[in-house]
Amino acid sequence: MSNTIYRLKGVDYSVPRTYFVTLCLKGRARTFSGERAAKTVSSVVMEFRAKGFYYLYVYCVMPDHVHILLRTTPNAPSLSLLVATLKRSIHWRCRLIGIDVKWQSGFYDRVVRDYEHRSNFVNYVLMNPVRAGIVNSLGDYPYCAKVDPWW
Repeated sequence: MSNTIYRLKGVDYSVPRTYFVTLCLKGRARTFSGERAAKTVSSVVMEFRAKGFYYLYVYCVMPDHVHILLRTTPNAPSLSLLVATLKRSIHWRCRLIGIDVKWQSGFYDRVVRDYEHRSNFVNYVLMNPVRAGIVNSLGDYPYCAKVDPWW
């Protein structure tokens, strides 16, 4: 994978925006397939929300990646710094319970524009465990959640 970071021209990534972010594990390792790992990742994602870095519309911890639909706040660092800090926090928290997390470098993101239907992103994230064959129906997977509403 290239270390090239692709960014939209004319978009300031340091101001509050809505982003669809995907963090992948190196080699698509299934490190988060166990309950302890998935709960730990969920906890860190929620802690960053509680610190006021973002509004969390929806997230899902899959065995080999994490999806997050969020809106950064004025208190948040740039998206790149926020994601780097989030990945580092997940790494260290998992390490404390004996789980070695190796992240793929970088991350995938998409700026979600105001006119786009966020519900499409929410449905995509929530249906991910069903599409992957982990559960049979929406709501059966405990590591996906809608958190903050938007209006």
